[in-house]
Amino acid sequence: MEKIELNKIQDSTKKIFEACSEISLLQEELENLLSLIEKNSAEYQKGKISKEMFESNEKRLKKESALRIKKINKLVEDALKFLKIIEKEIKSQKS
Repeated sequence: MEKIELNKIQDSTKKIFEACSEISLLQEELENLLSLIEKNSAEYQKGKISKEMFESNEKRLKKESALRIKKINKLVEDALKFLKIIEKEIKSQKS
């Protein structure tokens, strides 16, 4: 009977959980940024901030949002790679 090697599976699973935790935090940050974008727009429409301030805030907040989305996408991509590693390891152990 062959011994099942779990190291790769355990390492990959750990990395998937780490990616999921980071994705969760980034999603919260993204939600906050989207709320700030809405608040910025509402304040401009009410005349509470100048057009220049609105545009500056809008540009900065959208840039920060895009960065979070890019990070989330990269983490998802990484997690999928780790799933492939797990799948490959399981298939190799069945042989």
